[in-house]
Amino acid sequence: MADEFRRLTDAHWSNPLDLQNKIRSFGYSEHRLAEIFKEEFGLTPTEYISNKKIEYAKDKLANSNMRIIDIAFDLNFSAL
Repeated sequence: MADEFRRLTDAHWSNPLDLQNKIRSFGYSEHRLAEIFKEEFGLTPTEYISNKKIEYAKDKLANSNMRIIDIAFDLNFSAL
């Protein structure tokens, strides 16, 4: 189940509301899923998503002409 949750997180990490709705389909509380995720992967889902965001930002900064503010908005940061 942890692998399925991680695949879901990978597919929807940039859309938190969509991810939250998908998580409900597991039938576990968010707290319990976070425990399972951490046991399996050594990170909480929040830490995992933060790492995904950092990797995305690093890639965009290195390989595109995007401005930092545009990258931040892509990552759902509404205030800088």
